[in-house]
Amino acid sequence: MKSVLVLYYSQSGQLKNIVDAVAKPLLACDQVQVDFAKYQPKTDYPFPWSSDAFFDAFPESRFGITCPMQSMDIEANKHYDLIIFAYQVWYLSPSIPAWSALHDPTIMQIMRGRPVVTVLGVRNMWVQAHYSITQRLKVLGASHVGNLVLTDPANNLVSVITVIKWLIEGKQGPNGIWPRSGVPLARIEQSYKYGDLILNALKSENWASLQSNLVNAGAVDINFVLKTIETNGHRIFGVWAKMILKKGQAGDTNRLPLIRIFKYYLLFMIFILSPIASLVFWIINFLFFPFARKHIRNIALMH
Repeated sequence: MKSVLVLYYSQSGQLKNIVDAVAKPLLACDQVQVDFAKYQPKTDYPFPWSSDAFFDAFPESRFGITCPMQSMDIEANKHYDLIIFAYQVWYLSPSIPAWSALHDPTIMQIMRGRPVVTVLGVRNMWVQAHYSITQRLKVLGASHVGNLVLTDPANNLVSVITVIKWLIEGKQGPNGIWPRSGVPLARIEQSYKYGDLILNALKSENWASLQSNLVNAGAVDINFVLKTIETNGHRIFGVWAKMILKKGQAGDTNRLPLIRIFKYYLLFMIFILSPIASLVFWIINFLFFPFARKHIRNIALMH
């Protein structure tokens, strides 16, 4: 009997729906025992968010500042043959709950020496967070054997508007002219096929080809232009986060004016600067297509 632990945190329910779909083949197999465990902050983050609360989470997200977590009903000494770790991306970094979970003593002990498959449900930019998670798993002594990423297919600028409506107004849509925010329901439902690939690797205990099989099955969404914008944005975010943290810790009203300035800077960057940058990076992608394609595939394959 193989044992699998699925770790997740989901405010809206989307990521839980994704892991449920991925886990379907595992749950249907009588040779596999699947345990689900939700990692959750002691003081949970709101959903929908207020605007100030949403942007106040930015500095801690960017620098991986953890929050106190609720105790989990899992055995630290239990042996799992596979761990599926599902997480969101906040401000181009792993979410605070996800990063905090990877510093939880129980989860750290369970993951040591174990194969881990990561699952993301995101808007569209996830590579910097993926790098951070991969490095953290190495520190824990875990083996990162697979990664699958489901994204919102809408245009970058459109998805910014729709995700704000969803996160702050609680309206996932569709709303008037705006499409439904998030990963399409059909894409989520079809994710069981990635679970089939994971199940095959689990049964054979052969993880070497899992990621290439996932990529070939379309399990990783990545865009060269957005990835390049993300790399630059992550660096800029670091500068802003440092300035805000000098004003105080999370919830400190002394940093609220600077957080609001950052909010308007971010919107300016997204709606004014990013279209220009997108054009430049699209030209680079066109001129150096073989290199760009190889670069993107290497990221997808976790090379």
